[in-house]
Amino acid sequence: MLKKVILKPHSLTLVYTIFLVFTLMQQASAGGWPVRKGKLLTSVSVSYFRANSAWDSTGKSRSYPGNGYFASQSIGIYAEYGISRRFTGIASLPYVLNQIKQDSLKVSQYGFGDVEAGLRYYLTNIEFKYYLALQATAILPLYPRQSLGLGAPGTDLSILMSGAGKKYYFTVQTGGRFYFSDTGPTQFRYNGVIGYNIDLHNQLSAGLSGVISSSTNKEFNVNFVQNRDFAYHQLSLSYGYLLNRDLSFFATVNQFLFGRNTGKGTNIAFSVSKKF
Repeated sequence: MLKKVILKPHSLTLVYTIFLVFTLMQQASAGGWPVRKGKLLTSVSVSYFRANSAWDSTGKSRSYPGNGYFASQSIGIYAEYGISRRFTGIASLPYVLNQIKQDSLKVSQYGFGDVEAGLRYYLTNIEFKYYLALQATAILPLYPRQSLGLGAPGTDLSILMSGAGKKYYFTVQTGGRFYFSDTGPTQFRYNGVIGYNIDLHNQLSAGLSGVISSSTNKEFNVNFVQNRDFAYHQLSLSYGYLLNRDLSFFATVNQFLFGRNTGKGTNIAFSVSKKF
C-alpha cells in the first residue's frame, strides 16, 4: 500500500532521468546507423512528464498519496561523433525541473542528472542497410550527494540492431546497466522502435521499452529515487518531420503500461536533431 511521506528536495528524479535517456536514444541516436567519420549529430529535447498514481511493490496501481502528483520538465542534450568507419562517440546529459505536491506541501527542484559518455562499435552490416553494433557507456553523477539520482557511478553495456527498407526502418537495443554501490542495482533494459516512411519528409513510429532493476534493497518508497528494485514498461508513438538530410524534428508521446515500485504517468517530448 502506498504511504504518505514527506518528500525531500531533489527526489523522484531517477525514474524520469532513465525515461528521458530512453527518449533521447530512441529519437536522436541516428536509429543505430553510424554517423560518418568526422560528422557530428546533435539533438536537443524538451519533455514534460506527470504522474498522478504509482505502482506499488506488487504491481498494483494506486493513487499518488496525499492527493498529490509528480511533474517534471526537462531539457536533454545528446551528441554522437563519427570517429572512424566503425567507431562513434556518444554522450547525453539531462537537466530537470521537478514539482512534487502532497497535500499542502509543494517542492520544486532542479539540476543536472547523470552524464553518460561512451563508444559504439559497429561489428558488421549487410549491404549498408542492416547494422549490428556494441555500445559501452560510463555513468557519472554530477550532483554532490544522492539527490538527483542514485548518486553512484555505473556502466551500461548493450547491443544494437537496425535496418531499413524503402518504406520502413527499425532499431532494437538491449543490454545491462550496473551501478557501483553496495546495493547496486543491476538492470536489464530494452528498447525497440519500428517506423514507417510516409514520404521523403514525414514518418511515423511506435516503440516499446522498459527497465527491470534488481537489488538486495527491496524497500518500496513513493520517493522513487530511493527504489532500486523496480520495473516498468512503456509504449511510445512518434511523428517525425525531416526537413532535409541534416535537420529533423520529432514529437513523441510515451505512456507507462505497467510496472512495480515506480510511477504511472504520461510523457510528451519534442526534439530537434542536427548533423554537422
